Amino acid sequence: MSSKLLSLLGLAYRARCVSLGHDSALEALKKNKTKLILIASDASERLEKEFRRECELNKCEAQIIRIKQTMSDINCALPQKAGVISINESGFAQKMKLLAKEE
Repeated sequence: MSSKLLSLLGLAYRARCVSLGHDSALEALKKNKTKLILIASDASERLEKEFRRECELNKCEAQIIRIKQTMSDINCALPQKAGVISINESGFAQKMKLLAKEE
């Protein structure tokens, strides 16, 4: 699946502005690096609830968005299959919020 969001996600990954997967994204959230959290459409509800809870506990201002892309779609853009992705740079985060709303 080709989309602007996945293309930008690949660019952000190459710029080292993302944390892929549960443990890596959770660590970025706890260190207050996270600007945006993307959750794949086929990731579990439990995963989303966990990240929402952690955001509240850590007083994180990052928005959590469930995107329409699946983990397999994400794997096409990135070298790893991930259900949750932390965007750690504000410029990429702002653009991805807009793209997620459009798609």
